Amino acid sequence: MNETITNIISLFKLVKDDAERASFSIGSICLFAISTSIFIEVFMRIFRFFLFFAILHTSLQALGQDCNAPISLCNQVPTNQSNASGDTISNLPANSCFTSENSIFFSFTTIDTSLVDGQEFSPLSEVNITIENINCAGDSSYGMAISAAVFQASDLCDALTYNSIGNCADSIVSDFSFTTNNLQPANTYYIIIDGDNDGINVTNAAECAFDITVAGAAVEYNLNATPAIQSVIPGEEAILNSTVGFSNYVWTGEALSSDNTANTSATPTVIDESYTYTVQAELNGCTYEDQATVRVVPPITIYNTFTPNGDGANDTWYMQYIDRYPDCNVKVFSRWGQPVFASTGYKNNWDGDGLPAATYYYVIELNPINNQTPPITGNVTIIY
Repeated sequence: MNETITNIISLFKLVKDDAERASFSIGSICLFAISTSIFIEVFMRIFRFFLFFAILHTSLQALGQDCNAPISLCNQVPTNQSNASGDTISNLPANSCFTSENSIFFSFTTIDTSLVDGQEFSPLSEVNITIENINCAGDSSYGMAISAAVFQASDLCDALTYNSIGNCADSIVSDFSFTTNNLQPANTYYIIIDGDNDGINVTNAAECAFDITVAGAAVEYNLNATPAIQSVIPGEEAILNSTVGFSNYVWTGEALSSDNTANTSATPTVIDESYTYTVQAELNGCTYEDQATVRVVPPITIYNTFTPNGDGANDTWYMQYIDRYPDCNVKVFSRWGQPVFASTGYKNNWDGDGLPAATYYYVIELNPINNQTPPITGNVTIIY
């Protein structure tokens, strides 16, 4: 600070000297000009002056946390923090599990079902809070335990506004977790972590670094990348959907038609390959992710004749690769539209069931997993 004051005094002295060196001409407009070199020097001194206070301001902010500026937590995203030089809570009851010093504040928001399609909030939805990798100051004058609890509050700096959600949880320098339920949708809740004054000769509340994570149905939005698994034939389009209502969608994977929308499609081509597609999107400052898998299967080849005469050759109706479609529906009709054969899943074992030699007509629905491939139609002839 003394150096800053010295810089300011030097700045004014420099400007004064410039004014004295400035020349004026009688009868002309009075001009006051600082030479280029002096101007640059003045500018640099002003710049250094403001830079000093910017750095000072940032450093003071880093020393502690404003109780009215809680750190936002996202589902299943560990956050490393420390309660060293935390803020102080006022009006703390004498029977509180907290000390008033070294308190650090976090927030999480439960899911808002109005923001996204198809998302539900159960009254039993809960949040699990895990605090791990705890590392406390080794000085014997500091406590060696921290406490944690979940609250709602209108003023985090004033304990009189707290509404406790569950009991306090604490631990002496070891990982711990606790579960909070009976939460409401679209509400903001606060986690307060505080250093304890525990042990003999302890005069300072514990100062500890730790990782904190929130997880659970109450804070977990589901992108619902669907279908989760689907099958297509080469060149067929796989439709990829995700939950609408998020922002900044990003799809990754091969042969995508677009990569920045909630819904897209892909056209993979390599037979017997499985392709993984990942979608990420943001909501309330948190990033969510889901995946879908597309499997490319070979197209079937349908033989249009068979000869069920018992000679062991071509005795059944054969379709190449039909075994890749275990959920297929096969239906065969006479020329008058009467059903003569039906099967869910086909094993190349239909021998005509004694039907007379004739031409019959089929409808085959492949029903690949979670996809709507158009039915295949055609005819097959029985020859004896």
